Amino acid sequence: MRVSEDPFVDGQARELIRAVRSAAAGGEVRRSLRLAEHLAAEGLFHREDVVTATWFLLAWRARETGNRELAGQCVARLAVCAPDSVELVLHLADLERARRRGKLSKGKGTEILDFAHRTGNPELAARVRRLWAVSTRRPPR
Repeated sequence: MRVSEDPFVDGQARELIRAVRSAAAGGEVRRSLRLAEHLAAEGLFHREDVVTATWFLLAWRARETGNRELAGQCVARLAVCAPDSVELVLHLADLERARRRGKLSKGKGTEILDFAHRTGNPELAARVRRLWAVSTRRPPR
């Protein structure tokens, strides 16, 4: 996973993912949140977006590992996050699913593009266009 050209920032992102996995398996949640704050402090991402994404990943991993109590706590924390940050994280999850499948539906892509334009996020719009370009490419004969 690469989030930046900066190896330090990439290392922080990898460490955050490890912390989320550990927390979901019964480890300490606070460490994930501290790492999210450090990653946000690098200035590449908005703090609220990074924290929201961390709560989302914690909830997802906790649910996946059967830790219902933690999953519920994380979902409750997501409920008080900024609505645009929650929507961004959900769209990013949709894009990741589409990337893995190799196809992004026109409807979902349009929805994400509308959000990207409304929030002034050209990188998100570019991701949609790249996925559409890949998913509409026909294999050579």
